Amino acid sequence: MPTLYKPTVESLESLKKEAFQGGAVSSDEWRAKVASGCVQLLLASPQQYRSYGPFWWQMKRELLAQGYSQFGDHLDAELLELTEYGDPVLNLLACIVHANWAIEQGLIYSSRHPVAFIQDDGSEPDIQEYVLIDEDLEIRTAGTANENR
Repeated sequence: MPTLYKPTVESLESLKKEAFQGGAVSSDEWRAKVASGCVQLLLASPQQYRSYGPFWWQMKRELLAQGYSQFGDHLDAELLELTEYGDPVLNLLACIVHANWAIEQGLIYSSRHPVAFIQDDGSEPDIQEYVLIDEDLEIRTAGTANENR
């Protein structure tokens, strides 16, 4: 399986310290707050799930873990594996980093995101277009298409 270029653990650990406000916020509290915020965002504008690109599946898994099932339960196992850090907090931080990048690039509502795969031989990364389609969210998106114009 190819290696997806993604934020480094070191860069995410730095963000983790900031997110936990020097220990004032626990991991569980932070995860619950992120999930709740994402739910509010998706209820208001479901097509914004697309801003997470290939990291969407990590966010959706967290939503399910936090008890939010209104967005369906389908997960893409391959993308979960490619975007996994072994720590739910790092997974969520990577989701946020990607979504922020996508917004900066004007991809907030785009299902198409460029992704880079690291080559085993050290050559230039292979840039591919990832197309995110989560049928559960697309149904919600179709229902709000006229409301969000």
